[in-house]
Amino acid sequence: MAMTATANHRNAVEPDVAYLVVTAPDDFVHDRFARALIAAGGQLQRYGVGLKMPCRGVDWKSILRTAGESLSITERHDIRVATVQSGKGPAALAAAIFGARRLDERLNQLASEWLDDVLKRRALAIHFQPLIQQPPGRIYGYEYFMRGVDDAGAMISPAKMFEAAGIWGCLQSSTKCAVWRPSSGRSSWD
Repeated sequence: MAMTATANHRNAVEPDVAYLVVTAPDDFVHDRFARALIAAGGQLQRYGVGLKMPCRGVDWKSILRTAGESLSITERHDIRVATVQSGKGPAALAAAIFGARRLDERLNQLASEWLDDVLKRRALAIHFQPLIQQPPGRIYGYEYFMRGVDDAGAMISPAKMFEAAGIWGCLQSSTKCAVWRPSSGRSSWD
């Protein structure tokens, strides 16, 4: 289960981003975002109808987060951001532009990157809880559940884990659960 979620999540992370390509629906939003990126530390170049921001040697994720905070919800929805990986050539640029995502989606994704760290560290606590038959009060099975563990050792709420997994698109693979019940006529658990 967790291995699939980790693999899905890893595919969503850009390991070696050379630059971002940013487009906006009009000059006003384009200029507002350009000023916000520069104020946050980004170095911009005009690129066709958009902007190109080199990412080597800079914390482009922090720059994008900071710049995004200064925009309205509508502006974050309308701006498109594409990441272009190093050494991939002109075809990578074209593919990145066609795969550009809304800024608000990208910011949500960046806000939940901690999930990747939890899965990579396999920082998951597994618990078994007995299912008790009423009456007579006998255990007839066990419920299994899992919690993420943060860097400080505190449990991460299931709601926060599900929200982050949904943003990353790995919700189905990371939320499978299991309930064990005794098989009829056997003393072992299935």
